[in-house]
Amino acid sequence: MSTYWTTETLRAAVAQGGSRIIGPEGSLVHEPAPGVTITHTALRTAIWRLAKQHGWKLYFTQNSRKSPPGFPDLVLAREEEPVIYAELKIPPDTLSIEQAEWLRVLALASHTETYVWTPGDWHQIDARLTQPRKETL
Repeated sequence: MSTYWTTETLRAAVAQGGSRIIGPEGSLVHEPAPGVTITHTALRTAIWRLAKQHGWKLYFTQNSRKSPPGFPDLVLAREEEPVIYAELKIPPDTLSIEQAEWLRVLALASHTETYVWTPGDWHQIDARLTQPRKETL
C-alpha cells in the first residue's frame, strides 16, 4: 500500500518527532517520530504538491542514471522569483562531491537559490514556497 504525503501529513510527521539534531551548516533538523518513514519520492511529491498550489513550476529528472552526476533533484521556478535548485536527502544520506560542487556553482549564479532539503526541513520548505511573490529580482 502506497502512502501519499500531503502537506498536512508531512507537517504532522515532522511535528511528532521528539528528537532534534543540528544538521549541516547549523540548521535545526527534526527527526520524524519512530515508525514514520518518509521516502525520497514522498518528500519530492509533497514539495511538488505544495509548489503547485503556490504557482511554482517544478522539474525533476525521473531517471538520472544516464545523466552526468550531481545535478540537484529539483528545479523550481515562479515568475519574478529566483530559480530554486534543491537537493533532497533522507538522513543519513549525505551530499556527494559532485552534488556539493553543482550546488556551489549554482549558488554563485545570478538569481538562484540553492538548498539541501530533508524531511526535517519541512517548516523551511513550507515557508519558502508559500511566501508571497517578490516584487523584483
